[in-house]
Amino acid sequence: MGPDVIVIIGASAAGISAAREFRAIDTAVPVVLFSEERDMPYYRTFLTEFIRDDSVERRPGFLLNPDSWYDEKNIELRLEEKVKRIDLNARTVHTSTGMDCPFGKLIIASGSEPFVPFPDALSMENVFSIRTLEDARTVIAYAEKASSAIVIGGGLLGLEAAHSFAEKGLGVTVLEMSERILPRHLDAECSGIACEIIEKKNVKLVMGRS
Repeated sequence: MGPDVIVIIGASAAGISAAREFRAIDTAVPVVLFSEERDMPYYRTFLTEFIRDDSVERRPGFLLNPDSWYDEKNIELRLEEKVKRIDLNARTVHTSTGMDCPFGKLIIASGSEPFVPFPDALSMENVFSIRTLEDARTVIAYAEKASSAIVIGGGLLGLEAAHSFAEKGLGVTVLEMSERILPRHLDAECSGIACEIIEKKNVKLVMGRS
């Protein structure tokens, strides 16, 4: 690979969008896309629904692009390959497989991590955060032997996760530090209506607690 290579770290929506735009501008420049995950790039917003119904993975629109798209666009997608170090002086990234990839342009689109109030808790076998498809699979496997679940966060994804657990027959409690659920999306009146609907789904809401 030459020094004009475009390297993109992260194969979620932002990374894929960057690759698509570069390819629209220049059909010849090499584009290399690194992903830590083993799965083809997908929409992360499906993850909480995936917990309830893993057939979502086979639904049209789950993947960001068909498998063939990367070959058609001449984009090198490297799965299960983590960028361990970036050498800005040498303009090279070093990966978990031992690959040294020079770049002309580098885009870091690795995304955000879930906010975990007590990070040490993730070392416990029954505490999870959900960012990847593999995370969701781990949660599904554990939920099969669980009778209850606590979800921290009463936003959209937290409530979707709570609904998925309730559909699996678990007793579910949602903890939200705000005085109402969906505080960034609904006013107090609409939030109250949403509470009534959610609680009818056998989901307990505990608000105003941190």
